[in-house]
Amino acid sequence: MEAKSYTGESWALDSSNDVLQDITYVATLKDYGKGAEKTIPRPASYDSSLFFCSCKSGECPQAVYTCEQMLNYGKLPNHKYMINWPIHGNDFPFDASELGYEQREKIFQEAKEKTLCFVYYIQHELGYRNLGLADDEYPTPDRLPFMPYIREGRRVQGMVRLTVNYLLQPYSQPDKLYRTYVAVGDYPIDSHVDQNPKAPRRSLPRIPSFGIPMGCLIPKNINGLLVAEKGISVSNIVNGASRVQTCVLLTGQAAGLLAAYAANHDIEPRNVEVREIQRRLLDAGCYLLPFIDVRPSDPHFKAIQRIGATGIIKGVGVPYEWKNQTWFYPHRSMSEEELIDGMKDYYPSLADDSLFSKQTVTPESLLRIFSVAGKKVPLKQFKKDWLAFDFKSAYDDHLLLDREMIAVLVDHYLNPFGMPVDILGGLKRM
Repeated sequence: MEAKSYTGESWALDSSNDVLQDITYVATLKDYGKGAEKTIPRPASYDSSLFFCSCKSGECPQAVYTCEQMLNYGKLPNHKYMINWPIHGNDFPFDASELGYEQREKIFQEAKEKTLCFVYYIQHELGYRNLGLADDEYPTPDRLPFMPYIREGRRVQGMVRLTVNYLLQPYSQPDKLYRTYVAVGDYPIDSHVDQNPKAPRRSLPRIPSFGIPMGCLIPKNINGLLVAEKGISVSNIVNGASRVQTCVLLTGQAAGLLAAYAANHDIEPRNVEVREIQRRLLDAGCYLLPFIDVRPSDPHFKAIQRIGATGIIKGVGVPYEWKNQTWFYPHRSMSEEELIDGMKDYYPSLADDSLFSKQTVTPESLLRIFSVAGKKVPLKQFKKDWLAFDFKSAYDDHLLLDREMIAVLVDHYLNPFGMPVDILGGLKRM
């Protein structure tokens, strides 16, 4: 069961169950042109009531989406359509994590049959007779994929288990997992269980974009093994967001890098320094934090990502439609108080709040902060370096620094990213 969310409402259930998300046997339809007759034979188990109100029609004007919207949900290039529709469509219940091969195959065939029924419904009942199973996608006798889309399965018990509160408010949780991110995602929590009568109903929170901690890829009690895709150590709720292809591709990339590094250095993955993997991901142009407003093409991308991974300057998460966001706001100013609050963990000498004000950070005040933190930077050198950073503003002692400038300067002079962290994001004191 997951912890209560920051609103006080529990998103988890009172008791556990073995219900997995519905699977879908996806079909690819192709538009064979106006007047083409591509209707498949009526499946033996066909029941049109299963698909009633899958889209707005004469019999169901109250449906939310038009039939064109339903088809365009999975529209592909070359006049093709992916049929993967959750609303009275071709999702199929699957609570069979303990089933053997033959039992699972039987369920997969039933899921395939339901998809063929839905295809027949689209063609016969909705009138899209020109849309037929694509003849140039899958080298299978029935023109369907080799296997269904499986949204959820067994997940490893990892060194870290990512739960929903770490997505909702990553900076206020007991462990600083945001310091250990190796992949990012922006998909909302989306749980397909409507076709399963055994599945309990619950509300799901809206989340911002998020990161995947390195510890989610490393099994807690098994050496020499890494996990990616849908098997990573996340809760059932988080799996509803982390399972989507863009996130699992990035997770697989991080797992591959971690595996290669561990093998090359002949050490267990659990003993690899988090910052070593993050540094190499950054060198490859990857995101550690999902800052939507600072792209890899930005000259200060790496510095901002490094400072983001320390938490000294924090992003602002926003739940937004089907592509959630986290903003760095590089051109916003920042107060001394806010900056010091982010730096205290790294530089205990900054703990005396009376030394600083709520005024916006300037070069003059930043040098004073550096000095208290233990790094004295000569003003002459600072002015010389300023030109190399290629900031858009000319140097002035009283210039109001923005978050991008502060990130670059803190990264360059203090290098807090160079301080190692453990798998939970805790600082390793030297």
